[in-house]
Amino acid sequence: MGSYLSNYTKKTVIVALFLVAIVALAFYYRDTISDIVVRLESIYLPCRQPIEYRIGALDNRFGITETEFLEAISSAEKIWEDHLNNDLFRYSSSGKMTVNLIYDYRQEITDKLEKMGIRVENDRASYEKLKTKYEDLISDYEQQRQWLGLRVKSFNDRRKKYEADVAYWNRRGGAPKDEYDHLSSEQQALNIEANAINAQQEKLNILVDNINAIAETLNRLVALLNIKVAQFNEIGRESSGEFEEGVYQFGPDGQKIDIYQFNDRNQLVRVLAHELGHALGIDHLEDPEAIMYRLNTSNNLYLTEDDILALKKKCNIRKVSYEH
Repeated sequence: MGSYLSNYTKKTVIVALFLVAIVALAFYYRDTISDIVVRLESIYLPCRQPIEYRIGALDNRFGITETEFLEAISSAEKIWEDHLNNDLFRYSSSGKMTVNLIYDYRQEITDKLEKMGIRVENDRASYEKLKTKYEDLISDYEQQRQWLGLRVKSFNDRRKKYEADVAYWNRRGGAPKDEYDHLSSEQQALNIEANAINAQQEKLNILVDNINAIAETLNRLVALLNIKVAQFNEIGRESSGEFEEGVYQFGPDGQKIDIYQFNDRNQLVRVLAHELGHALGIDHLEDPEAIMYRLNTSNNLYLTEDDILALKKKCNIRKVSYEH
């Protein structure tokens, strides 16, 4: 009997330790498990529970407050929710999905173009207008670069002569007063010319930045619109890479929506609505007017019939109203 109890006790202890280990692992990986549960719910029980989100990164260079950003997200939510009787999304300070405004080269390009008075739409008309501007700036750049090169060469020749003259008189123990005054005057003139060259170089650098911003945008439009032309060259650097206004991601770090670029509030709402559609599990559609079209080319802020059919299919519901 004693041996039986001893074995029973050992088994009980082992089972208890095993359960403790499982509980400990579950607690340690609770966030990951929670994310997996959320993902499984979105796949197998879509639209039953609202996707809770919170604000993550919010770069102040966009010039938008957190309140304004939340209002834009709320407007994007309603584009989808106005066609259902329940919430699809909900703001929560502890929401699992983060929505971020990330400032990088994409919005920087947009800001530079805006300073030049250029607003870009994802269409052929914008491409043609921007291409003409690019060609004009390239011509201006070549002229300024050549003129600056000649000016720098003249400055270097003049400086070498000055340095040779100074060395000559130093070897002789000093220059006569008239020569000394001449060299002093030349030194001042060289300093003035150096400052002028630096100022001109700065202007040229700004021109280069503007050209690169336009080239980057042109190359994006070429890819988006499938225009068969050679890539537009950028001066002094390689292309920054693929240009995305926003992206939805789900991975080990959970769900997130990153917004990189927008021109105005309406475009921000459309980009947010598009990425919220991906969060619901809806893929790209072929209708150019659809919220879920792969390009942000339309100005509409409502679901098209194709969007509604995709929502209906995803949420497993029979009736969805079509209003706008």
